[in-house]
Amino acid sequence: CRGVGHWLQVAAGRARVRVDGQWREPSTATGYGSSYAGPLHFGLGAATEVELAVEGAPPRRVKADQVVKP
Repeated sequence: CRGVGHWLQVAAGRARVRVDGQWREPSTATGYGSSYAGPLHFGLGAATEVELAVEGAPPRRVKADQVVKP
């Protein structure tokens, strides 16, 4: 059985977000008759700290296992 990895959620509105090389862009179009505008979720594996870059702001280091509001 593998252990559970670390994670990071970023509540960045409509901004494009990069976490250690992983890019996410929020979308409210998820399917017919539904939408999702919640935080972006990043799986971090064993990493306990990562570099977070939100479009329009300088990159910064953040700890894993939290919800970040830039």
